[in-house]
Amino acid sequence: MRKLATPACLALLLMGCERSFQNEATYEGYTTSQWIEELSDDDVEKRRKAAFVLGELGLTEAEETVPALAKAVPDPDAHVRLVALQSLQKLAPKASRHQGVVGRAMNDKNKLVARQAMSTFKAIEMAKPSALNGG
Repeated sequence: MRKLATPACLALLLMGCERSFQNEATYEGYTTSQWIEELSDDDVEKRRKAAFVLGELGLTEAEETVPALAKAVPDPDAHVRLVALQSLQKLAPKASRHQGVVGRAMNDKNKLVARQAMSTFKAIEMAKPSALNGG
């Protein structure tokens, strides 16, 4: 029994550390975490670009990017809000925990942002497992 305990513990440890062994994705020379930092920059152009890029990084980076994008949805700049919602729509399968912030954005004063929020909300709903598709 003892002989099995060590390899089993090692296997569990490695499974938990799997993410830490992966290299962080880069886009235009910046890492995912650097793009996330750009989302809180004072420069609105940097925030806009970061909101776009975080959606382009895809589902493999979604664990880090989706919460950051959700925090950007109430940004003071309408364009940042719009792009953050568009990026969340691309990452809809991983965004269900942040559907509340998307729902609140449906009341945005900017009509384009409000429409995008509705579209993103629908995409998140559609990405949820259902009894019809075996989920």
